[in-house]
Amino acid sequence: LRFGNPLASDGEIKQALGQARVLEDIIALPRGLHTVIGGKSGVRLTSSLELRLSMVRAYLQEASVLLIDEQPNSILNDEAGKFLHDTILRQRGTQTIFVVTYREDFLEMANTIIFLRRGLPTQIGPAELMLERLRHMQW
Repeated sequence: LRFGNPLASDGEIKQALGQARVLEDIIALPRGLHTVIGGKSGVRLTSSLELRLSMVRAYLQEASVLLIDEQPNSILNDEAGKFLHDTILRQRGTQTIFVVTYREDFLEMANTIIFLRRGLPTQIGPAELMLERLRHMQW
C-alpha cells in the first residue's frame, strides 16, 4: 500500500482499509499491516481481497487523475461499493475520474460519457444525453 503513498501513516492506511471494508482481513494476516503480499516470500490473497486493496491504494493516493477499471459486481454491490460510489461523488470537481463501467448507477454520476464498443462508432456526450441514447440502443 505504501507504493501508492510512501508517506501515508499507519492511521491513514487503517482508515483507507476500513473504508474499503478490509481492515479486519489485513489485521488477520501473519504480520498485519506489515505483511508482504505476493512474490516468492509473500502471502497470496483472494481475488476479492486483491480488488479491495486496489481501492485502498486509490484512496491513499493524492493523484489529480484516477482510473477505475470495471470493478466486479461482487465488490460494487456491498458496502465497499457504496463507499466507492460516495468517494466518486465527493471527489467531483477536485479530481478527474475515469470509470470503465456498464453500471447505470456509476454512469449517472458522470459529467461526460464516452461509449466504446467494437464495431460501433465512438460516441461522446453529456451524461444525460448519452444515458438516454444508451437506454434506447439495440444490442
